[in-house]
Amino acid sequence: MNQFAFSCYVTSAVTFLISLFVFFKKRAAVNLIFFLYSLMISIWAFLTATHSMAKTAMVSELCARAMHVAVPIIPVLFLHFVLVFLEEKKQGRFAHTALIIGYIFALVIGTLSFTSDLIVSRVRPKLGYDYFMDGGPLYFVVIASFILYVIIGLALLFRTYATSKDVKKHQIQYLFIGSLIGYAFGASNFFPVYNLTAFPYPYGSFGISCYVFLMAYTIVR
Repeated sequence: MNQFAFSCYVTSAVTFLISLFVFFKKRAAVNLIFFLYSLMISIWAFLTATHSMAKTAMVSELCARAMHVAVPIIPVLFLHFVLVFLEEKKQGRFAHTALIIGYIFALVIGTLSFTSDLIVSRVRPKLGYDYFMDGGPLYFVVIASFILYVIIGLALLFRTYATSKDVKKHQIQYLFIGSLIGYAFGASNFFPVYNLTAFPYPYGSFGISCYVFLMAYTIVR
């Protein structure tokens, strides 16, 4: 098993277990959204690992296309989680509109991933893997939307942090710092698509596990 796949499999298992713990701890809206968010991360990590481990082009490509059903919805669920955690009614119409557009966009990208080569163009031997995907002509749109929704979520956390007090202020601080670390580490998983590698790849997924754990700790507290 390669190091990249190992880190992704560990992330998938840890994230899934944490999501279950938070879900069964309390059946509140914030716990449910966290569960869905973490579940998508877990599915993405599992498919990414299997994609990089596949010994046939068919299996590798199937996993690559399937994981891009999860990829575009992860940052949208992050924004959804932030809105619920911060009491979404106070966040204004812009955030609600962005959320609706994000879910529609994620549905379109997921559909295109399976019905065209615009998102995943092919898989081929590269970077020491038997098979790894190449991004299609619209793959940059996936990355751009991913970054955009993460920035929106972080901006809402930062804005609310400035006006919060006591326990809520500390919770938001943990979420903001954890999100920065998690997405900074997780972003390295996009690099191999364009034949690039840079630290923290291939260990970036471990940062995601730490991030999800920190989020869970904040929710439970």
